[in-house]
Amino acid sequence: MRRGLIPVITTDTGIDIDDFGFLIKDVKIPTLTKQIQEIASISDNEFEKRIFDTYNASKHYTQEAYTKSFTKALDDVIASNQHTS
Repeated sequence: MRRGLIPVITTDTGIDIDDFGFLIKDVKIPTLTKQIQEIASISDNEFEKRIFDTYNASKHYTQEAYTKSFTKALDDVIASNQHTS
């Protein structure tokens, strides 16, 4: 994503793609084929917009952002356990 690779993902990834990526809603072959064809047919302008939006959104998925999020989660668990003890 930091290089502008537009995500084409299922909900299992846990990535919030807003309107910059593409969500694969059904992985059955006929539906998947149709979804891929639809994605491949977007306009050049839409493609460029999604690349730009993907790059901007990727700032939320850096190692630093992950570390902050994980640290906050651990701090919340520790604080929660201290209040119940």
